[in-house]
Amino acid sequence: MTRGVGRSTRVCSSRCTPPADAASSTPWSPAPSPCCSARGSNDTHFPFRQDSDFHYLTGFDHPNAALLLRKDGGPTCTLFVEPRDPDAETWTGYRPGVEGAVSDFGADEAHPIGALVEKLPKLLEGAKRVLHVLGRDAKIDA
Repeated sequence: MTRGVGRSTRVCSSRCTPPADAASSTPWSPAPSPCCSARGSNDTHFPFRQDSDFHYLTGFDHPNAALLLRKDGGPTCTLFVEPRDPDAETWTGYRPGVEGAVSDFGADEAHPIGALVEKLPKLLEGAKRVLHVLGRDAKIDA
């Protein structure tokens, strides 16, 4: 099982940098992007497939994660992920956790997914624009 993509293809460290021809006076707007969650019924889990946009930007192929991209003075790439849990990993497989989001996937900053709703308002504070795709997560849309 591959735990992360190679350094040359890490999106948070390579694809999330501004284009070389981007004017420095045009900052990126923060863009929160939640991924899919693993859905199941009792003991039956359906195969997980990461949201294509989220996977392209991060290489992160684990459920229950969110990405915040920005270029306004804060960390460029922030991932919110499920924390490591050895008991759960016995049944559901490896989780990179907060540390792995930084070391294996090149995020500038990472937090547990449970802290997203609490931390997002402060991370978006002072943003002139927020780019967000509606309809992927009702909690974030609100």
